Amino acid sequence: MGETHLQYLNLISLYSLINNFVSVIKLIINRKTHTSETKNAKIFYTYAINKTMIKKLSTAFLSLLSTPLLIVLPLTLTPAIGVTFQPKGSPEQTAGGASRGMCTAGNFGDKNAFAALIPATDGELIAAAYPTVLVKVPESKSVQAEFILSDENLNPIYQTTVTLNGELGILSLSVPSNTEPLAIGKRYKWNLSIICDARNRLEDIIVGGWLKRASLSETISHQLENADALQKANIYAQNGFWYDTVATLAQLKRSRPEDPKIAAEWLQLLESVGLAQFSQTPLTVLPENSTP
Repeated sequence: MGETHLQYLNLISLYSLINNFVSVIKLIINRKTHTSETKNAKIFYTYAINKTMIKKLSTAFLSLLSTPLLIVLPLTLTPAIGVTFQPKGSPEQTAGGASRGMCTAGNFGDKNAFAALIPATDGELIAAAYPTVLVKVPESKSVQAEFILSDENLNPIYQTTVTLNGELGILSLSVPSNTEPLAIGKRYKWNLSIICDARNRLEDIIVGGWLKRASLSETISHQLENADALQKANIYAQNGFWYDTVATLAQLKRSRPEDPKIAAEWLQLLESVGLAQFSQTPLTVLPENSTP
């Protein structure tokens, strides 16, 4: 049974209890004293003589119960948007295109410690001309990393080196707008490489994935114009744009870290693509001097 349905049944039971209480109060108020009543009955009615007092008591009791219900009920029964994603790409055996090895800087070889936040497919869609990708990094020593975006022939079109300060978290890495925009219909490969040994780059530990830019229909564009951030994430998700979905929702969660509704949407999105283990990982930013 759903939580909302259970709350509804509990509400019905509470209103039934209130109605029974009112009925008892009315019975006490309206009952008349008879001369043949026993002593105990007379004592009981002595407490009910002041009908005004009882009426005030019942009114106050009902107000106390009903007021919070009127305030809380719309909040607890308001459904969440429910951002979920159905991957579009074909299944890929190695999640995130990861290359694993050993690194003295930290536990980057563990697939749950260092991972791309993407479905386990051979690629997903993006609408943005300048992509933002998310990567989960472990607690570690300060280490250099290289972020590369390449075309489908693996020719680099953007490349930068960043410094990871060793903080556990999910990083957002964005391609700046002063570079060449993604072309509609073209596939691109992105990688984040941990430089474990600058003298031997074969020791790099790499995660990454493929993306393909697709155009937005006029209908979707109009919907996005009139949507808030959470609604935008849902619109992207419903239309198959993974990178825009996760980047939009991550930015919203970063700006509202204590909002339980946003946290629930974030969890639901990650669960839908098998990434629920990262839902409690904090969203962090690169140091200012390391922003790509």
